[in-house]
Amino acid sequence: MPAKTPKLIDIIICDDIRREANTNKLFIIGMYTGAVVVNSVPAKLPTFSILIKWRTEDDSPVAGTLRIESPSKKVLQSIDIDMSDAPGTKPDWAEDSHLAVIINAHNFQLPELGRYRLMFKPQKGRARKLSTFIVIQGEVTPSLGKTRRTPTPAMNALGR
Repeated sequence: MPAKTPKLIDIIICDDIRREANTNKLFIIGMYTGAVVVNSVPAKLPTFSILIKWRTEDDSPVAGTLRIESPSKKVLQSIDIDMSDAPGTKPDWAEDSHLAVIINAHNFQLPELGRYRLMFKPQKGRARKLSTFIVIQGEVTPSLGKTRRTPTPAMNALGR
């Protein structure tokens, strides 16, 4: 019987992801709950991380290519994923397995404002969009942690 395609559970986009050595717990630092706000473009983020959680019903490995594309469809990063040596963790009470893929990029370039796409192409099959995130221009007030957005053509086009 052929392996089933893994199903996407969740994607978290943040500044950094770290793993605690003793407990294997993840620390998610600076999670984006809306848009990624930059002062100007091109922008360079010191760190940029993505956590992708998958579910497989038959312990199938996740293998393929993950791409981050700019609004103009330029491939910013392409990452080959092969978790065939790392099967999912399947608790006794669960009916399926869970896999987590963590991508940590350093000095990540955001060349333009707009909607970025996270694409996945399995080894067999067609590429599909997993998620998107929007990059807008604004100003972050460090003491309050609030964002003041500066209207830009990209924001106006998105109706914001």
